[in-house]
Amino acid sequence: MMDITVRIIDKQEDLPPLRDEELFHSLDYFKVAAASPLTTPLMAVAFNEEGEAMAHLLAVIRIRHTWVPPLLFRQARIYGKGVYGEGADEEYVFGLMLHALTKELKRRFCMMIEISDICPKMFGYRMFRRCGYFAMKWQEVYNSLHSMVPKERLTEKADQKILKAAELGVSTTETTDPKEIRQFYKLLRGFYRLRLRRVLPPLEQIQQLQAEDHAHVFVTRFKGKIIGGCVCAYSGDDAFLWYLASTKKRYVMLHADYMTVWTAIVDSWQKGYRHIRFLDVGLPWRRNPFREFILGFGGKPVARYRWFRFNIPWINGFFRWWYRE
Repeated sequence: MMDITVRIIDKQEDLPPLRDEELFHSLDYFKVAAASPLTTPLMAVAFNEEGEAMAHLLAVIRIRHTWVPPLLFRQARIYGKGVYGEGADEEYVFGLMLHALTKELKRRFCMMIEISDICPKMFGYRMFRRCGYFAMKWQEVYNSLHSMVPKERLTEKADQKILKAAELGVSTTETTDPKEIRQFYKLLRGFYRLRLRRVLPPLEQIQQLQAEDHAHVFVTRFKGKIIGGCVCAYSGDDAFLWYLASTKKRYVMLHADYMTVWTAIVDSWQKGYRHIRFLDVGLPWRRNPFREFILGFGGKPVARYRWFRFNIPWINGFFRWWYRE
């Protein structure tokens, strides 16, 4: 077996040259996270015997506020399995980087670690278990944008609601106006306030990703008022609907969420992306209204695992027992 060493790097100047194939493991994302408040990036880099970087995996730590003790805690987020050079044994190298990152995150008093978008589903399964993670079955959806126009994939219900929203005067457009982005971010925070697991990136992170053309912000308006919107991120040939929000009951009959998602899909198709992926459709319950809503745009559901670890032994032990297989 090749002699591989793993280093955990938290300063940009210490990073070796990296392959920027995936946004969420790129140098650009590392720099944006490092410049954002309450956020710390950690890059696990695997080096071969010649000292060359052969793989890397990025974790981003975010300090969260809660209304109950401990009031402040650290939560880490990892999107995907990382980036690998040609010929690398991906599962083996991933296991080494995962072990090193988990150890470092524990040392930094990171209470919770969440890892999503692992493809294929069983990738790294044994190493996750060895490192103390537990798996929750998760639902993801992606829409193909290259084989037919998005309009042909819509269900009749979604098509009617999009037309109805347009008739009522609801419209969605991309915005670069800092004032509008701040208004949307306030709406986004309110939408996710009671969702305990959700980690929103800081406003500054979204603005910086947009400035570097790695993300776009769409806002949905009715009579000049912002009532919804979404953040789309872009990596390689794929677009990712990262965060989606709309006002609650007052404007529900306007179908703002339909107009928001539809505009993001059409925009990604017009820009030549091959897929648009919905990062958080949720648990695969038999009745999942949000999943049915997203599937109305003609996407394909994919069952995956989402991996978690609590660095409080008795809590992590309970969830490992509860979600055992």
